[in-house]
Amino acid sequence: MASQVTSRGVGGQDLKVLFLHELDSAPGSEKQRLLEKALGKQRVKAPNLKTRQTIMVFVLIFLVLTICLLSTVIAAAVLAKWYVGLCVFLAAGLVLLLTYWFGGKAATRYMWRKAIRIAERKFREQRSNVIVATSFGSVVALSMDVPKVPM
Repeated sequence: MASQVTSRGVGGQDLKVLFLHELDSAPGSEKQRLLEKALGKQRVKAPNLKTRQTIMVFVLIFLVLTICLLSTVIAAAVLAKWYVGLCVFLAAGLVLLLTYWFGGKAATRYMWRKAIRIAERKFREQRSNVIVATSFGSVVALSMDVPKVPM
């Protein structure tokens, strides 16, 4: 017979919940507070998956690249012929588009792998027997290489 989840826990064990948050969220969210209120603060652990930091770094790198390319376009338009400025503008647009496309995919993959490592480490430290996850946290939970527990 399968283990039953009760207010005490799974199969009579003490309930230890690992809460994995959304992509743009962090520990301390309203959902985490509701879980802590319902189950007790000591039973709910929510690791910081560090997604906000990765998004911010990607945005800053993209912003710096945009400013550099814009400066190059302005310099080419002022110092050279108009058609040189136009060619530099089109090349800069292409570079920005490719950077956004491939850089975004790389940043997402990096965030996902980093979040999996953090969640697996927290799972093993706490010896969680239930995982609660939303959105991005659900993808992380399903990708974790840990013993299967109720979700």
